[in-house]
Amino acid sequence: MMTFAGLQYDTCCWAMRLLGGHTFKNLPPGALTPKYNNSVYFQVLLKGLGSVATSDPASTIESYLPGYPNIFHR
Repeated sequence: MMTFAGLQYDTCCWAMRLLGGHTFKNLPPGALTPKYNNSVYFQVLLKGLGSVATSDPASTIESYLPGYPNIFHR
């Protein structure tokens, strides 16, 4: 089970994206409550400059929402 929510803002010179996620991790043996991973991604893009990142929130969104238009990669 996965839940994602996010906000995105885009202007002529810069853009930002905030994404929060809640994904199923496992159900420990003998437990009644599942374990979840919580994550928060924040991305700022200064248009015309390169990007240095080890984790891209867009790749997370694109893997779960086929057809998602990633406006950050213009």
